[in-house]
Amino acid sequence: MAVSVIAAFTLWVYVTNVDNQNMERTIFDINVNFTGKDTLLSKGYVIDDSNSYSVSLNLLGRRDAILKLRNSNIDINVDVSDIASSGSFDRFYSVSFPSSINPSEVYILRKNPEYVTVKVNKLVTKTVNVKGSFSGTLKPGYEARPVELSQDTVTVSGPENIVSRIAYADVRIYQTDVDRTIKQRFSYVFRDSNGNEVPMDRLSANVKSVEANMPVLMVKKVPLTIKLSAGGGAAEKNVRYTVEPQTITISGNPELIEKINEISLKTYNIGEIITEQSEYVDIPVPEGVANVSGASKAKVSVSVVGLATRELTVSNIKVINVYAGHKATVVTREISVTLRGDSAALDAVTSDSVTAILDLSELGQSVGRYPVPAKIEVAGTDKVGAIGSYTAIVALEAT
Repeated sequence: MAVSVIAAFTLWVYVTNVDNQNMERTIFDINVNFTGKDTLLSKGYVIDDSNSYSVSLNLLGRRDAILKLRNSNIDINVDVSDIASSGSFDRFYSVSFPSSINPSEVYILRKNPEYVTVKVNKLVTKTVNVKGSFSGTLKPGYEARPVELSQDTVTVSGPENIVSRIAYADVRIYQTDVDRTIKQRFSYVFRDSNGNEVPMDRLSANVKSVEANMPVLMVKKVPLTIKLSAGGGAAEKNVRYTVEPQTITISGNPELIEKINEISLKTYNIGEIITEQSEYVDIPVPEGVANVSGASKAKVSVSVVGLATRELTVSNIKVINVYAGHKATVVTREISVTLRGDSAALDAVTSDSVTAILDLSELGQSVGRYPVPAKIEVAGTDKVGAIGSYTAIVALEAT
């Protein structure tokens, strides 16, 4: 036991007096701390931290003290509170070691560099325009309208040399297979006049994101059609018609466009079509739907085929809906009408089976002579009907 104690004491004496002799060591890349930055900021200036501020120290001291030092536990301090302009300034710095190190045990042999060159920039504020764009993809059959932004400008503050490069704030929407309107907040990046991104890490802005609204419309090609009302002895199978253009392209809210499969231009009463009728008709589109084809009118040609006609004089004229207390006298004795229909059915029609009906409901209490539309009815067949329009004169008097 005595031998062990003596050996341990001997080793301690060696370590503390022999092995712990002075040693020299260089510690690199010690970061610089700046004090007084708030005072500098109050004057309207900031340190340009795009530069890397660090120093190296060549140290001499007791081995155990030197080995405890690292670039992370040495403080290099530079006071910038007295700076009041932009530019580059040479500043001496102070060195602080950890509290566990006795300053008398460590000596600074060399500093590299001897002083720190601090670059100071003026702090400026600038208002820049915000631009929105879409860089994604749309589903087939859809189109995007220009991006609308909740605000036109962003206010940015930072070092003058950085802020001066900013031309605009760029909001870009990156989404794929879009088929619905996009409305949400997006972050932005600053760009210079050449479209290059300006780093934002040393900048501050009044907002971090901007609400963007990009209307997405469905585009669809739909046929133009007409509707037919049977009459004049003709059915839809006897009608031939053309529409030019045959289709138009429409766009609008997808929920609305999805329900539109055709656009009907007009309803034609076949009984009013004598031979062939051609006209230009306005193309109607529902509210909220855009006609992107450009054509506002369509040419419609309608004709009746496969039927024969026959002239017939009608003397059987009746009045209906005469106002109470009034008397109606038919002045017109005969009406010459044109009948149309299947040839065999036309041959079977006699003047006794054709009646002209005069409806006086719209005349009310009127007295005097009035032309009244005549509705021609053919009894006993639905394969024959009158074409064209007819009137008869009726005399009304109060009784």
